[in-house]
Amino acid sequence: MELVTPGLGLLFWMIVSFGIVLWILKKFAWKPILNALKEREHSIEDALLSAEKAHEEMIKLEADNEAIIRKVKVERDGLLKEARQVKEKMIQEAEKQASEEAGKI
Repeated sequence: MELVTPGLGLLFWMIVSFGIVLWILKKFAWKPILNALKEREHSIEDALLSAEKAHEEMIKLEADNEAIIRKVKVERDGLLKEARQVKEKMIQEAEKQASEEAGKI
């Protein structure tokens, strides 16, 4: 049973050594650990802000792309309409010229 229950002296020295280790950690390691945690927190906040900014910029670019696509479609429709009109005019002129040539013969 003596192996299971530590003696009073052992318990005292364990508490003293734990206190010394705790003091050393507080003196030398606590501030760097807290600084590292703060830096990590700031880097995460910056990453979240930049991700949000990139998302907003992406939404704006998508809206701009949609506007450009609509504009190009309108221009394309105008060009196609103009091309059809030119085609019809050329056909009419060719038919007119052919009928004039046929009338001369």
